Amino acid sequence: MLGSGGLSIGDPVSAFRELFADDELAVAADAAEHGELVSHLLSDEAAASVLRTAGKNAVLARHTYAHRAAQVCSLLGIPHGEVPLQPELR
Repeated sequence: MLGSGGLSIGDPVSAFRELFADDELAVAADAAEHGELVSHLLSDEAAASVLRTAGKNAVLARHTYAHRAAQVCSLLGIPHGEVPLQPELR
């Protein structure tokens, strides 16, 4: 969803914070905070837009199929080239 410019609110699992910064993905600590984030992001289009853009850019910069393929090759000891340049971020 993030890679296509969508807005997502994650659950409080450590993997989200290992992969995405606070300004790239909203993460709610609990159900109450989830509701607050939804209300805030629905009422503040500028904040939602900033989060959508940062999330999309993060995915395109670090979380594409090319990145995963390079990671798998590295883990298997298979030589691989550089991750191809990403498309222009819009």
